[in-house]
Amino acid sequence: MIDRGEFFEPGGTLPPGSASYVMRRADEETTAALLSSEFVFILDSRQKGKSSLIVRSLERLHERGITTLRIDLQRLGTNLQPEQWYAGLLHSIGQELNLTAVLFRYWKERTDFGPSFRFFGAIEEVVLPSITGPVVVFVDEVDFVQALPFSADEFFAAIRECYNRRASSPEFRRLSFCLAGVAAPSQLIHNEDVTPFNVGRRIELTDFTLEETDAYSAELSRHGRDGKAILRRIHYWVSGHPYLTQLLAFLVVTDASVVKPSDVDALVERRLLSSEARQREPNIADAERRLLEASLPGVSKEESRNQLLEVYRLLLRRNLISAHHEEALISTLLLSGIAVEEAGTLRIRNRLYRTLFDERWRRTNLPDAEVRRQRAASAGATRRVAGISLALLSAVSLVAVWLLALTRDRDRALAESRRLSRENTKIAYQSSMALASERIQEGSYLKARQLIESQRKSPQRGWEWGFLNATLGEPTVLRPPEIPGRSQVFSYSAWIEGGSLIEARDRDLLVNGKRVASVANPTSLVRLAYWLRLTRDEHPLLDRVRAGIGVFSAVLSETMSLSGDMRTVVLGSRKARGFTLVDRVNGQRRFVDTPVEPMGLTFSHDGRLLSIIGMGDQPLLYNIATHKSTPVSGVFSPDDKLIASLKLSPILSIMRTVDGSTVARLAGHTAPVMDTLWLRSDPNKIVTCSYDGTARIWDVAQQKLLNLFVSDRSGLYSVDMSPDGRTILATTQEKGLLRWDTDSKPPLQKILVHRLDVLSIKTSPTGTRAITTSRDGTAVLLDIASGSPVATYRVGVPLAALPAVFSNDGGLLALVDNDGTILFIEPRGGRVLRRLSIPGKHPVAAAFSPKEGIAFPLLGGGIAYLSDWRANPVLFASPSFVCNRLCFSPDGKTVAVSSIGGDVALLEPKTMKTVRLVKKLASMVTDIEFSGNGKWLSASCRDSNGYLFPLDGSGREQILRGHGARLWQARFSPDSSKVLSTSYDGTARIWNVKDGSQGPILQHGSWVSAAEWSPDGRRIVTSCADRYVRIFDADDGFEILKLSGHTDSVLDAEFTRDGKTLVTSSADHTVRFWRSERITPTRVGSAPGTAGKRAP
Repeated sequence: MIDRGEFFEPGGTLPPGSASYVMRRADEETTAALLSSEFVFILDSRQKGKSSLIVRSLERLHERGITTLRIDLQRLGTNLQPEQWYAGLLHSIGQELNLTAVLFRYWKERTDFGPSFRFFGAIEEVVLPSITGPVVVFVDEVDFVQALPFSADEFFAAIRECYNRRASSPEFRRLSFCLAGVAAPSQLIHNEDVTPFNVGRRIELTDFTLEETDAYSAELSRHGRDGKAILRRIHYWVSGHPYLTQLLAFLVVTDASVVKPSDVDALVERRLLSSEARQREPNIADAERRLLEASLPGVSKEESRNQLLEVYRLLLRRNLISAHHEEALISTLLLSGIAVEEAGTLRIRNRLYRTLFDERWRRTNLPDAEVRRQRAASAGATRRVAGISLALLSAVSLVAVWLLALTRDRDRALAESRRLSRENTKIAYQSSMALASERIQEGSYLKARQLIESQRKSPQRGWEWGFLNATLGEPTVLRPPEIPGRSQVFSYSAWIEGGSLIEARDRDLLVNGKRVASVANPTSLVRLAYWLRLTRDEHPLLDRVRAGIGVFSAVLSETMSLSGDMRTVVLGSRKARGFTLVDRVNGQRRFVDTPVEPMGLTFSHDGRLLSIIGMGDQPLLYNIATHKSTPVSGVFSPDDKLIASLKLSPILSIMRTVDGSTVARLAGHTAPVMDTLWLRSDPNKIVTCSYDGTARIWDVAQQKLLNLFVSDRSGLYSVDMSPDGRTILATTQEKGLLRWDTDSKPPLQKILVHRLDVLSIKTSPTGTRAITTSRDGTAVLLDIASGSPVATYRVGVPLAALPAVFSNDGGLLALVDNDGTILFIEPRGGRVLRRLSIPGKHPVAAAFSPKEGIAFPLLGGGIAYLSDWRANPVLFASPSFVCNRLCFSPDGKTVAVSSIGGDVALLEPKTMKTVRLVKKLASMVTDIEFSGNGKWLSASCRDSNGYLFPLDGSGREQILRGHGARLWQARFSPDSSKVLSTSYDGTARIWNVKDGSQGPILQHGSWVSAAEWSPDGRRIVTSCADRYVRIFDADDGFEILKLSGHTDSVLDAEFTRDGKTLVTSSADHTVRFWRSERITPTRVGSAPGTAGKRAP
């Protein structure tokens, strides 16, 4: 049994206790420095173990009783204003210390000051007094500040100030920082007028030595391997690179073919040195990107690349380059990870990088190389013409010849320039799609959105772009975001009520864009708008507005709310633990003591319950009639039986109001849930939005995500849904307004129509129907648009997929059941038109003629032919062998047949007599197919070879050698220039039809069950026993997408004829539809005030 590689964990942060974590000197140095209250920075290239080291350091410090806080700047996002970014920092600290409410009260009470001042003031005046003993703040991914739309100089300058204040303030001696990321200290502060970041101790992260990874050899020694020799060979290639060492070790233990050191070389060649590796392997792609796309201070991007590649040329030649050379150049090379510092000089980091990024790669990536060649040639021409003008007139002819050659050189250079431009466009597209898919898998939806949007106009766009874009749910922009630097809107919220769009903007309340009310203070409108949203439809909007303005504009310093019937006001006082209930009709007042200081108050719909958020996020649910309380708070369900707890957490808890017991925990958001809304039309459903940029619809009872929608650019602040549940509105952090249609179906649809393996799925030429066959003894006709079953047929329990074919116009389906009965089916309604049994005969395959009729090769010999489904079958004797496969040529004038004995022959369709015995092959033929132009016939064989036979005499027979196991099938590309083969050897391969040469090899993790071309021939889809569906670029074999979801072997995959839907079947009993666009039912009208268009 092959080791599944649980020991090794390539990629990501290693959790505490990970067996494969390697202790280095840096671990001890970091812990010792922080125990001594030193400031520490760990700034180095990607995937050197920075985040894993931080996790270990956090654990070790915590064991010693030291308070630790971790801020991950990557999680905060980059499309933010300074106010939002610093508030995110504050929230990160507040969550870890349970001080969120106190910190944000401090934050809101000091709005006259800048965000940096307030953030560090909160640390000094709130955080430090609340903690005894040392405090260490870990700030990870500091390089993400470089993508912010504003300067983060103030942030790092303030950290340096915390260090400087140790001299005058004892409290600051308890506070230390540890900064980690892909940056140089000089890059943290850019403003030359601000003192550079020059405090703290730098921790050097070195690559693993062989001795440090000695524990790996035991794991690598399993299954008879020489673990130490294998480990030495891994070190030979990557020189202890932390991530690449883990990756290669993982690949070794999960690949039974790697048993000796030379096999490691083959593994590296296959997985890391191929042209696809630069895009597929994130470490390699990132190293290349950081070197080629770097910007040096004061020079253009083109000149930056030129300078860097010139220094890199010296490294390739093993020239000694001082690490104290120009700082910007050296920092860029080091942070790319391609180079390392050793004994004061630079060298290329390892043999893998030297091989990948060689001189040829360097020359290819020189900026505008062809332009420089043209300029040099032109300069040479000028000099030579000047010399020739002094020579004899007869030399003019030589000049003419030379100029002609120069013109040809220029044309070749321009052609090469265009080729490189196309190639770079393709690489950018492929990388973006692969990275977008990864970001979606990890829940980083906004980053995925940016990658997808960057390729919206790419000429390389294919099915995968539509699928990924539809996965995120493209919004309609109703209000564009605020532009930083212009007049800012203080607050903004929106909802739908009575068919109208209601907006609360600063001091104005608008209905369908028209102002209906104004208040004196924006804070009052925030309170009013929240109450109006909760009480919608209980009373007319304008009546509630008049009542609400009087209440919420009264006392700004108090926490307050109003009941839905507008009779009772509740006032929470910050000076006392309790609240006052005021009857607006008779003026009676009643004070109620509570164990918490109220910070937020909300009435239930019936006015009997009061939800209270106390200081420190303490929840309380108070029953006004019984005076009993429960420790929960949040947003009430329409029947007031449930409450959704809003605790600024990514997980939303749903609890019973009667006793506070939890009934559901909705997990999926990767940032705090900012708002939630119950559906009045279906109290079992709830909508949430989050700073992670997503709005989600949930089924509460099943704790299941029903639909997901992603913002166009930033996190979401509030969410609303139309009364009919068909439209979602959400406001963004940047005060924008977005809309989604909720009845648009997600692009991935899972259908469970079988109880056992779904062996095959075939789509109709019309793209409207699909037929499945299964081991459970049924075949199911499916409607592709809806994914719903049209009809089910009992066909007996087969050993393999049953023959099922659609006619060329899609108007008829022929299905052969396990007993040999032929079912002729009308696909539109699924009605069986005829059941035909041929006594003593059992069809083993079926094929429609492009002209008319259908043919069935028969078990035991012979061919049955019907001119149409109503006709009686005509039985023809076999050729000189028993047919197992049959197909018609595109013009319908020829039939090709094959046998298990290796025979391939051409027949005349009217008589089924042999026209030509094409070949007697050495093993069983598993599949045959005509090319689309009718000039070639392919045959796939069990002996691992494929064959191409020319039919018009214009070519030569080609043998497709290369597979290591039996072939399943070979499919011609739509233009008939290539053929695609699949095999049990774990690969699909592309071949050139003209000369039989092998093109890209499509690697998989197990045997490949099927591979098909997209209708336009630009993509290839494969199904594999490793449970993945893969999408490849048909030109270069690049793996663009790896689609997960199936939980067992994927047995079949096929695009519909329009190229918009991919259908797959699996041994997990399911069929899945993967669509390149969301399907939205046709509507009559839409919610008033919500017309808009997608943001450009």
